[in-house]
Formats: sequence, C-alpha cells, structure tokens
Amino acid sequence: MIARYISKLPRWAKNKYAIATFVFLLFIIVLNDNNIFYQYKLYNEQKELEKTSAEWKSKIAVLKQTELELQKNPLIIEKIAREKYGLKKPNEVVFLFQ
Repeated sequence: MIARYISKLPRWAKNKYAIATFVFLLFIIVLNDNNIFYQYKLYNEQKELEKTSAEWKSKIAVLKQTELELQKNPLIIEKIAREKYGLKKPNEVVFLFQ
C-alpha cells in the first residue's frame, strides 16, 4: 500500500540527499531558535535603534553648540536665567504681566 504512494512521488523526492537537504533547510529556516522570523524581528529592531541613535546624536550636537555659546557669551546665560528661571539682579524690580 505504501509502495503505491511512493511510486507516485517525483524522482527527486525519492532521493535521500534531497530529503536530507529539505529537512535541514526546514530546520534552519523555521524550527531553529534563530529562525528567519526571529532574524527579521531583530533586523527591524536594529533599524529602529539606528534611527533613534541618529536622533540622539543630532540632539547631542545641538547641546554641544549651546554649551559653546554659553561658555563664550555671559549675556546668553543672563537671558536664560531671566526668562527660564525667573531670576533677577539685586536691587531690581520685576513686573509680571498676564
């Protein structure tokens, strides 16, 4: 009975090397812990991390430029202290408008 089904198989499916290659590829592509789906997930995660890294690098560059400006110009420090932190000079009166 099984011989009847085996005789209907194509010639390449009867070859033991073809079967072994198919089983090996099936194991590598689907059944392994590092299968193709997991590799695709890791690839997408890597691309996302590279994009985030580029964003952080641009932010760092802006902050370094701001730091250089602050070190060179004390008027910028005073401006930031007044606007952002609400500081004032001694003997100075501040009026707040809404």
